[in-house]
Amino acid sequence: MEARIVRLETIIEQTDKRLANIESDARETRKELRVMFYFQIASLATILGVVAKGFGWLK
Repeated sequence: MEARIVRLETIIEQTDKRLANIESDARETRKELRVMFYFQIASLATILGVVAKGFGWLK
C-alpha cells in the first residue's frame, strides 16, 4: 500500500512539473504572438501609406 502511495505522489509531482512547463510555454507564445501582431499592424499601415501615396490620396 505504501509503495502505491509513493508512486501516486511521484506521478502527481511529474504532472505538476509538466503543467508548469506548459504554462511557461503558453506565456512565451502569447508574448511572441503579441509582438508579431504589432509588427503586422505596422507593416499593413506602411503598405497602405505607400498605396495611398501611389494613388495620389496623400500629398
